[in-house]
Amino acid sequence: FYKINLVLDIGAFTGTYSQSLRRFGYKNKIISFEPIKKSHKKLLINSSNDKNWIIYERTALGEKLKKININISQRNDNSSILNVSKNHTKLVPESRYVKKDKVKMIKLDKIINDNVKKNNCLLKIDTQGYEYKILLGAGKQLKKIKLIQIELSLEELYNGQENWEKIFKYLKKYGFKIWSIYPGFKNKKNGQLLQFDMILYR
Repeated sequence: FYKINLVLDIGAFTGTYSQSLRRFGYKNKIISFEPIKKSHKKLLINSSNDKNWIIYERTALGEKLKKININISQRNDNSSILNVSKNHTKLVPESRYVKKDKVKMIKLDKIINDNVKKNNCLLKIDTQGYEYKILLGAGKQLKKIKLIQIELSLEELYNGQENWEKIFKYLKKYGFKIWSIYPGFKNKKNGQLLQFDMILYR
């Protein structure tokens, strides 16, 4: 429908999202971003035979150009720039942090400006509570994006993260509407939904 020919995969981990796109038949360009050393190395391996899958240098995305410390969790896919909440570690003990790593932060506006141009772009963001800051770093360049897939939280799983309503309100300013919602992380004890993926279009 949107004839997407570029995917910006932010918070790529080891490439699971991009691999799923390939399984569903998407053959066009992907650019993946991942700040964690171990995950970034695995990402390079997993993409090595795919000429249309580009791995950006190890970097974080956010609202400023700076060097930051990122918290590495025992389970790498729970690592975040933000501190993990007690509620999260209570539910998933492996989400606790075991060390920190320094990485540079860049802004999404330059990435979009340099790569989107006339492409129909899907922007995917899954960054453990830092999604709003990444969107702020995109600024008016968000107007060039056709689709967004973003992980949002119903409860504070990372200290200081913005709630899903504020993020949705921000995206509405740029003309985005909800296309679909996919349930994600739940409290296994009582079934409460804690995170979900929202697909938006404009």
